[in-house]
Amino acid sequence: GRIPAALIFPTIFLIFSYFFAMAPGSYDTGDGITSLIGILCVLILTTMSGEAFGCWIGASFDDVNAAISAGTVVVLSTLIFGGFYVKGIPFFMSWLQYLSVLKYAYDAAALIEFASPLSISCDTGYIITECFGVSSVSNTVVKEYLGVDDFSLISNIIALVIVWVVGTLFGYLALVYGITKPTYASLVK
Repeated sequence: GRIPAALIFPTIFLIFSYFFAMAPGSYDTGDGITSLIGILCVLILTTMSGEAFGCWIGASFDDVNAAISAGTVVVLSTLIFGGFYVKGIPFFMSWLQYLSVLKYAYDAAALIEFASPLSISCDTGYIITECFGVSSVSNTVVKEYLGVDDFSLISNIIALVIVWVVGTLFGYLALVYGITKPTYASLVK
């Protein structure tokens, strides 16, 4: 029952947002369509990983309020440590980014989008300091600016698959074996 929603809604979202964000003239190249398909696959895998993790949290609690509270903490932590909302994470907390599903999705999408062109045009803005006075920069400079780790695309995809499998497995185990489920009252104490 979850699979159609995990396929349809990300596809609709990405088709609209991708073509709005792409530079004019790059629609007709094979790279644009290849990037779109690659990012769509990453987005669908991220959606399924997030759903599996959410099912695990939901199945682990008897009390709805406790599940919502735990889910809120997990989602906010994932957003904060994912890498694209907060850039200046203190060094002693930087390891937490590797627990975020969004970190792997963000890195995989950036690696796909900035894989093939050897240079990125600087004519539309100067957000990257290396763009001052030049017409283009290498894709490596852009990936550095975005904070993409040195992991390969395959490593990021494997991490997303692991989160999906682990979340699904633990959610299943929580439902079947009734792992001790804390209540909201026990969390507040």
